[in-house]
Amino acid sequence: MRHICTTLHNAYQRGPPSRLIWTMPSSSNKRHWRYVPKVTPTMQSLPTVSHYRQLKIKGRGASTQSMRPAGTTSGSRFKYLIREAVFDILKGFPPRLLDTRTGMLCDRDSQVTQFEKSGEYNQLLSSASATDAPAQATDIRAVVSTYFRYVTLSHRWGKLEPLLHNIDGRVIYDLDPTDGISKLQSFCLACGQRGYLWAWSDTCCIDKESSTELQEAISSMFSWYRLSALTMVHLADVSDMGRLTNSVWFKRGWTLQELLAPRTMLFFTRDWSLYWDGSSNHKEESTILGELEQATGITLRYLTDFHPGVDSARSRLQWASTRCTTRPEDMAYSLLGVFGLHIPVLYGESAENALGRLLAEVISKSGDTSILDWVGQSSVFHSCFPATITPYHTLPLSLPNFTTPPSTHGIRQFFFLRSVRKMHEALSNLPLTSAI
Repeated sequence: MRHICTTLHNAYQRGPPSRLIWTMPSSSNKRHWRYVPKVTPTMQSLPTVSHYRQLKIKGRGASTQSMRPAGTTSGSRFKYLIREAVFDILKGFPPRLLDTRTGMLCDRDSQVTQFEKSGEYNQLLSSASATDAPAQATDIRAVVSTYFRYVTLSHRWGKLEPLLHNIDGRVIYDLDPTDGISKLQSFCLACGQRGYLWAWSDTCCIDKESSTELQEAISSMFSWYRLSALTMVHLADVSDMGRLTNSVWFKRGWTLQELLAPRTMLFFTRDWSLYWDGSSNHKEESTILGELEQATGITLRYLTDFHPGVDSARSRLQWASTRCTTRPEDMAYSLLGVFGLHIPVLYGESAENALGRLLAEVISKSGDTSILDWVGQSSVFHSCFPATITPYHTLPLSLPNFTTPPSTHGIRQFFFLRSVRKMHEALSNLPLTSAI
């Protein structure tokens, strides 16, 4: 019995066996156990169990990664790099996207699953050992970024627009082509024809029943349009022979950031014909840019290279002054991305309260006192602010002061800014429900 235990102990010291055989050699009348090792391609590269225990006790080589066979480590590491790139790229994207091939709405898990079944993923795996580590990371990111390119839709909401619950779990191409569904189908088909797999629409890709998700979507809307590979603008009121500037799209509040955020845009007419054929980006066409400047009053510098922020705050308010939204308080929320600000979205509050909170935040961040220069009805939120955004359509008249020395002017400006900051502190302490 002692012989058997010693044999088993020595055997397991060499690694786990595939089997133990009870044998009786011809030269002996004694039976004994014979150790038959489990053979693997990398058996010689694996340390013994006892050696691994010693290393673990000493704090060296304790990681399981160092225990993996060389081939497995390389493959697992490569898959990890791929998933790391996928989640890093997708973290700033909308959580739901439409698959233009299948017509199905996909959440984040479905998007990742589809990628791991794709030819692009398999091609990456097959090239795992062909390049060095830095080149692998670069190649992986390029492939993943191309695969997950998505297109955003900018449009004027119409009747019977499909919401999340109308299309979730359904194929949009199989749905009855009502006005809203027909527009969504045409949008996805146009994306697919241009080689884009993913599409996003503000009608059906947001759960508007969830206040948390809606708040996140409003705060992220500008960046979603900025990160998109292309924004398609559908002008339902412009025919093939019509003019771009006549569209009501230029009078809607939310479409301001949808115009400024994208790097690449294409305008489509009522029947989804390209407004200016032969171009892959209307923001690079001088004729289109001239029409956009005429319709919006926004200079070419901002149309082609806009950055969110509170600089030139008065000009940004002027761009929005002739626009409107269906829900009055949305007029303020639609400008959060333009100013790069974050304030709580409180649906049900008055439009004056929402605008007042926005203007107070702009002054706090910028110190731009020209926001206080306006003519019109004062807000119940605070008399320093207008009741609506309309008074900002006219820029303040600034005349040089020839009688005031520069030093005196600077002192006055200092005390004025200090008063503005005190006013903002007072506004911040006001209860939010007082003006709702």
